[in-house]
Amino acid sequence: MRAMVIIELIMLLVVLLLVSTVINHYLPMIPGSLIQIGLGLLLSVFTNFKINFETEWFLLLFIAPLLFNDGKRFPKRELWQLKLPIFINAIALVVITMLFGGIIINWMIPEMPFAVAFALAAILSPTDPVAVQSIAKRSNLPGSILHLVSGESLINDASGLICFKYALAAAITGQFMLSHAIGDFFYISVVGLVAGIFLMYLLVKLRRYLYDHGMQNIIFLTVAYILTPFVIYFISEDWLHASGVISVVSAGITFHLMSRRTSIVNPELKLVTEKTWNVIIYILNGIIFLLLGFSLPEAMGGSIQTIQLGTVQPIFYAIVTWAVLLLIRTLWIAGYQLVANRWDYHQVNWRVSILSGLSGVRGAVTMVGVLSIPLATPAGRAFPERPLVLFIAASVIILSLLSAIILIPLLTDNKAEVIEYDQYLTEDEAQAKMIQSAIKEIHKSQNEHNQQAAFDLIFQYQLMLRKLNHSLHSNRINDFSFNNELALRRIAFSGERKAALRMYEDGEIKRDEYVAVSQIINRREAAMFDSVGMRSSRSTVRTDFNTLLSGLKKFFFSSSKTKHRGERLQRHWAMIINGLSQSAIEEVKNYLNRDDIDSSSFENQMVDHIIVFYRNRMNRVNSTSLDRDDYDQQYDNLQVKGFGAQRLEVQQLLDDKQIDWSISNDLRQHVNYLENVLMSPLSDDD
Repeated sequence: MRAMVIIELIMLLVVLLLVSTVINHYLPMIPGSLIQIGLGLLLSVFTNFKINFETEWFLLLFIAPLLFNDGKRFPKRELWQLKLPIFINAIALVVITMLFGGIIINWMIPEMPFAVAFALAAILSPTDPVAVQSIAKRSNLPGSILHLVSGESLINDASGLICFKYALAAAITGQFMLSHAIGDFFYISVVGLVAGIFLMYLLVKLRRYLYDHGMQNIIFLTVAYILTPFVIYFISEDWLHASGVISVVSAGITFHLMSRRTSIVNPELKLVTEKTWNVIIYILNGIIFLLLGFSLPEAMGGSIQTIQLGTVQPIFYAIVTWAVLLLIRTLWIAGYQLVANRWDYHQVNWRVSILSGLSGVRGAVTMVGVLSIPLATPAGRAFPERPLVLFIAASVIILSLLSAIILIPLLTDNKAEVIEYDQYLTEDEAQAKMIQSAIKEIHKSQNEHNQQAAFDLIFQYQLMLRKLNHSLHSNRINDFSFNNELALRRIAFSGERKAALRMYEDGEIKRDEYVAVSQIINRREAAMFDSVGMRSSRSTVRTDFNTLLSGLKKFFFSSSKTKHRGERLQRHWAMIINGLSQSAIEEVKNYLNRDDIDSSSFENQMVDHIIVFYRNRMNRVNSTSLDRDDYDQQYDNLQVKGFGAQRLEVQQLLDDKQIDWSISNDLRQHVNYLENVLMSPLSDDD
């Protein structure tokens, strides 16, 4: 029965994770981590599930694979350049936070013993790597800060947990030996570091040996790879009694350093393992925040009931504790800058210091640590101030998340400032450049024979580019661009109406045809503007084109005067569409050439998108006799050139140091996937 409850809980957590992703898609302004915490809170309130958080199994099941993944993805150049500040932050800052934070907490709450105050400050000192990455994805966080905080969070879990362990032992037993603590710390850290490097080296060599001797089963090798962080953590913790956290981090970095040589052996193995691993990381990342929300009622609800001071004073304690932690981190980074710049206080960048302080988000490790505090001491007495410790820790986690979510985007809104600290492009920015290079290559390869295929392919690339630009730019920029596009589309519709009126006045179309064409244009315009915000530009454009074609077909082919469907009718139909399209293009160009219009405010890509749409429409109606096999061959040839242009652009960006090796590998992999999918033969059912 207990096993069934666990299975039900796991299934429910995964379903909630999927629900959070859907909610985040429609409400992107709310971070996914915050949505997951909220759903976990609801799960705790409305179900009878109980989870006994044990530090050992939680670290093994969640923290070990996540830190291994972060370690193997950490940029090698940045890791080496920032090794000193990362090491100092991960060790010294944790100790300083524990000491100063503990003293201030004890001064603020005299009834809380020193050992308990130190334990609370120690478990609040580690920053959460999962939360940091979650916040960074939605903020233009400078690369130097992101790499520093990310690197620090990979290591400070171990130092924070060790400090918490000894402070907690002192609170329980009343005894503390500094020499034992220091010796234990160095043993745990050094042995954990060496064990992670050595075990990862052995496992990589073993996998290579098995592969070279015929063990080339991709599924077997993938499963073995996925088990790697769990095995390394277990051996370090249970056999060597060292830090499993440091072991999996060092193992991930070791794997990253060896990956370029080992991944060449079998590209399929690398692709399968990475994609499988991405699915696992997605699930573990989400479940961590769900469990964090799930644990809040236990940490806060029960605490409020048992705290005799009422709820106002504990909230005050929590806010002050969070502010003290933020101040310590901010002053520490400012002090590091001061020393690095030879005590020239003019060189201290307080914006960077504050961002670094806000980026120190607390998360799952803190919550699991405080929940592991026993209810009673070995002597049978209640653990001192346990409810208040739980309440403060849970509140600080929420405050650190909310402050980072709200304040970091405000401090990083100026993208020009961000570039000063981070010269690398994001993956989306690099993809936009790749697509632009593909469009240029297709334009160069366009001729009278492949014009239809070229326009179709360019149109598809422009849709991809527009989607990327929408995700890259702020809402204000997107709204401005979108309003400009609506204005140009109205101008284009105006050009179509002028063409229809001219054709009627010149006798090229009859009155009933003019009325029908005008009604179709009106319906297309109404449909397009009614769909604003409700469908993608691709579906809107496709509906716009299909509305025109179906409307004209319905009118011409159902009219009593045009029962026959000969070539004359087809030419007449094509003449109308050509006239409407050409007039729309000319109207847009004339509008942009007006002296009272600032054409530079209209994105070139947006203008090209509209013009290519109309040219594409003309080519379609004029290519009724196009051989399908010939068209497919032309389209495939142009696609190959587009893929080649994208690969060259990736190499150019890498040579110009606008992207690092990690992003370049992901981008090349993305192009390979597209090529495999788009160039593979399709079945009749596709």
